[in-house]
Parts: sequence; structure tokens; C-alpha cells
Amino acid sequence: MHAESNSPSYEPTLASESRRRLFAQLFVGEKDGVLFTGRPPRLSHRYAFTPLPLDLRDEDLLAGGEALERAVAGLDENGWNTGGKIYSATVTRARCIVAMIRDELVEIGIGKPRQKVASTLLRDLKERQLEAVKEFPSSLAYNPSEILDPDSNVNLIFARLLLQLEQLQNLFFVERLLLKHGELDEGAMLLISFQLVSLTLLFWTHKDRFAPFRNDFEWLVMAFATPSGGILCMELLNPTLKGSHPKDPSITRSNIIQQLSLLIAFLEWIDPSRPNGDMCVTASAVMRRVLDHVLNTANEEGLSWRPEERDNVQLDFSLELFDTFDWMRYDAVANQGLDG
Repeated sequence: MHAESNSPSYEPTLASESRRRLFAQLFVGEKDGVLFTGRPPRLSHRYAFTPLPLDLRDEDLLAGGEALERAVAGLDENGWNTGGKIYSATVTRARCIVAMIRDELVEIGIGKPRQKVASTLLRDLKERQLEAVKEFPSSLAYNPSEILDPDSNVNLIFARLLLQLEQLQNLFFVERLLLKHGELDEGAMLLISFQLVSLTLLFWTHKDRFAPFRNDFEWLVMAFATPSGGILCMELLNPTLKGSHPKDPSITRSNIIQQLSLLIAFLEWIDPSRPNGDMCVTASAVMRRVLDHVLNTANEEGLSWRPEERDNVQLDFSLELFDTFDWMRYDAVANQGLDG
């Protein structure tokens, strides 16, 4: 399935598009598994020649004939539908594009490229990620106001929110890898981490709305919010902000504490007997300890950590395979940034 042909005379059929869709879904799932389990990838973008599935309705594929021809004629030059609709293929295409870039990030992360080469590749990947998102249909863009509209389709909200989280996750890994290779942190790491935590918390603060996706909550909070929550903890331990973030005034020390408090509540809400429940318990305990120290050791002038207190708290989430890759470890990467 990884080597489907892409001839100029290609005419889509139900069978050929199903193979494309299946491979795209397998590729996306495999990249999620790589980051979540800490194992090297089994599928590589270097050997994935199968084109993206076309952005077609299932009904048109099933109908075939003239209906399918009209649908194909209505696609733009990149294969997206021009009707502003979101089909299953629309989301699959977008997630696969993001996953292809993520695979290249993993390749750099677990490989041994020279520092200058790695930094150049990472900056190129960051630019490609931003450019790729610009080419996505506007219908895939997440709109915060939708979640407040009781008449909006929760399935579409979930799809848009998940895609937004995956885009941010790629940028998160780019920044972590740049830090690993000696680049200075100019605030992007904290900005992206705050956005990841804030977006993931929507599943918790609107859990009744997202009830159909209840079984996904454990991996969503662990995959997106916990690693970025570790960065927020490091900001409290070793503050870099003076007032608010220069690129986002809403990111203040107070808001970081509030977001971490909600994240702890989300993690502790997960039943320990559920899959990943034990990891949620461990992560929430570490974050709670950080907040306890931050709030309890503040002196009268409002300054946070006394220097002698900082070494007493280690961000060891004990997530076993989840943090196998050294470039994903919270304290290791943060310390590199501080040393720089």
C-alpha cells in the first residue's frame, strides 16, 4: 500500500481511493504510536510513494460514473474539494500531511546529524509546516466560537481541534529539537506549550459536549497536554517572563498556574483503571508538587522559588516508554536551554 502509482492519467475508483485512504490512516496512526510508545518508526516517509487520497465524498466514490467524474472535476489542483465541505477524506489528507512532516522530525530526533545540518533541516521543516497549513481549506480551520454554539457539529469541532493540536505538536517538537541542537529559546517553546495545554483542556471544560469522544480523553491529555505541561512547570521553576509573553499578553505567570491547575484536575479525573490512567496519576502528582512549591514558598515580595528550593523538585513523570527519546524529556531539554 505504500507504493501506489501516481500516473498523470490516474482515474480514481472506489478501490484505488480506499487503498490511498487506508495507507494514509495507517501512516498517521503509526506516527502517533511512535511518539506515544517511544519506539522507532516502522513506516518511513522516504518509502511512502502512495499519493494522498483525493478529497472526495464517500457517496460519489460509491456512485462512480458521472457522479464521480463531476466530483473529481470540482477538485482544485492540489486535490481539495472546492465546496467548503469537510469529508472523511478531507481530514485524512490533512492529518497525513502533518504526519509526513512529523516523521521527518522523528528522523532528526533519533538520528545523529551534525548540529548545523540538523538546525537547517529543522528550520526548513518549520517553514514547510507553516506553508502546508496555509494550503489547507479554510473549512478545516478551528474556530473557538464554534464550541460555544450548541447547534454546531461536535464531530467537525473535534476534527478541527485535533488537527490544530497536531499542527502545534509538530511545532512543539521542532522547538525542542532546536534547543537540543544548541539554538536559543526566544519564547516560542513557552508560547506553543501554553497553546497546546489550553486547547487540550477544552475536552475537559466541555466534556459533556465531547462525550462521544470520552474514550479518547486519556491519550489526548497525555499526548498533547502533559509534555507541554512539563514546559509550563519549568517556566514556574525557572521564570523567563517579566509580566506577560511578548507574543501573547494572555500568557502570564498567573494564567500558567491556572492552566496547570485545570490540567491537574483533568488528569485526576481520569480513572486510574483506564488505559494510561497510571501515567495520568503520576503526571498530576508531579505537577501538583510543582504548584505546591510555587505557591507555598513565595516570599512576601511575591518572588517565587528561593534558589535552594529549586533542586528539590524534578520533573520526572516516569512515563516509561513515553519519554524514551531524550529530546522529549522535559528537564533535559529545559536545562539545555538554560545552559545556553
